[in-house]
Amino acid sequence: MESFAIFFVFFFYIWVRLALGHHKTPEMRDERLYKEGFALIFEKEYQKAKEYFVEKIQFNPKSSLAWLHKGKCNFLLGNYYQALADCQNAIKINHSLAEAYFWQARAFVEIQEYENALETFNKGIWHFREGNAEIFRHRGLLFLMLNETEKANEDFKQAVKLGDEDSVYLIQKLKKKN
Repeated sequence: MESFAIFFVFFFYIWVRLALGHHKTPEMRDERLYKEGFALIFEKEYQKAKEYFVEKIQFNPKSSLAWLHKGKCNFLLGNYYQALADCQNAIKINHSLAEAYFWQARAFVEIQEYENALETFNKGIWHFREGNAEIFRHRGLLFLMLNETEKANEDFKQAVKLGDEDSVYLIQKLKKKN
């Protein structure tokens, strides 16, 4: 009977935590709040989206998601150094935010800091748990820039396994080149 009472109390405790949303990460909560900004990015209104996330950061400077998407907007606007700083702020708040590593690595590529880009792509792949095709394709493109075609081909193949059609083209292009 005691074990039933303990089980009941434990079950009730878990149910209350789930009902109150205590299982949600700050990023999960923020996703709901930032739908308008995400829509602006989807519509390629990068300047407006950036301004939206700047406003949200002023209200909540500890939102890694807001910093990430501000960085993404800066990247897409060609502000690579600012994108690096924004993504770094997102990573400081949540070091496991895989997408922040992705955009930071892409910014490193744009400013030709290839060693930093490779290191950051590797961190991003680890945080994505090797489940994101796009990061493999972009690391493969970096390997191509560094004339490491074998590694590039491996990344493109991994991206294809994860459903990336663009990498199929890149693999065919590599085969023609060799």
